[in-house]
Amino acid sequence: GSGEIPLDLSLVRLVRDRSASFLLTDPSRSDAISSALLRALRQSPAGRDAQARAIAWRARAEANVFSGRLREARGPYDRATREAEAAGATRLLGEILVGRVHHLSLLGDSAEADRIARRAERLLRRSGDLVYLGKLLINRGNADYQKDRYAEAYSLYRKAARVLDRAGIRDATWAGLRMNQAIACTNLSRIREAREIFLEAEDACARAGFDSLRAHARYNRAFLEALSGDVRLALALLEESGGVFERQGQRDMLAASRLSRSEIYLDLGMAPEAGKLARAAADAFEAEGMGLDAALARLALARGLLDEGRPAEALPLLADAAALFRRRRLRPRIA
Repeated sequence: GSGEIPLDLSLVRLVRDRSASFLLTDPSRSDAISSALLRALRQSPAGRDAQARAIAWRARAEANVFSGRLREARGPYDRATREAEAAGATRLLGEILVGRVHHLSLLGDSAEADRIARRAERLLRRSGDLVYLGKLLINRGNADYQKDRYAEAYSLYRKAARVLDRAGIRDATWAGLRMNQAIACTNLSRIREAREIFLEAEDACARAGFDSLRAHARYNRAFLEALSGDVRLALALLEESGGVFERQGQRDMLAASRLSRSEIYLDLGMAPEAGKLARAAADAFEAEGMGLDAALARLALARGLLDEGRPAEALPLLADAAALFRRRRLRPRIA
């Protein structure tokens, strides 16, 4: 209407930043804002600006990723990259590529993630963008974690922490980094350090209102508590975080919480209950193009079938998982 503010590049940036502010607290709001931004841009003269289009498509891709719709994020990220290249926007392109590294790591495409990470680092160092350089180091650490290289991931997280300290950052990125450090510590059996960092991250998220990120931290602390023998607390944390993921429409994390509960039920000898959760998790991961996670869920399903005395049904699941691990050269998983 006549009372609306004309859409220009500055306003597109502001709207994208507003969308991004909800990624870790309420991804459904990011989804709504990014969709509205694209619709408005198509009807505005600002839509002729390649940089504005890059920002809008970036916002859409981010909303898809944090809502767990990983397949749907591919197209928007491709479009955002092409538009930023066309605009010659070096810093913006570097930031978009950091998001793509995160996205590809979640999909298990480590080779492409490594290639893009190298390009992103060159662009970010050229533009002096410390914040996104820190985020890139976090995403590279996540990629190493996905390949079961926990010590390497922990080292990259420490480097990222030093970069964020230089930039004076104490926001959601910092809280997420602390959570990732705790996860790496858990896998390196540094139990006391892991618990201290988890609780620090959870408290920081609670104070800042980062509900989604706090749920992620509590979901991951469940592994630590299970490892320490407190299965009741681990299940409670998974139930609580799973409820947040379901309310916020985070389909990938809801599937992850179901898989984690399934694995605990298997350890408790509750194979039928575990099987239902594992099957639901596998189907959800497959729908999002998360092949590695789907294979891990099917491994849990196979364990349940073996516990129920159904080896003929379990064997094809185990063979498929082994084939995927060989293709991706995940030797610890093969073992």
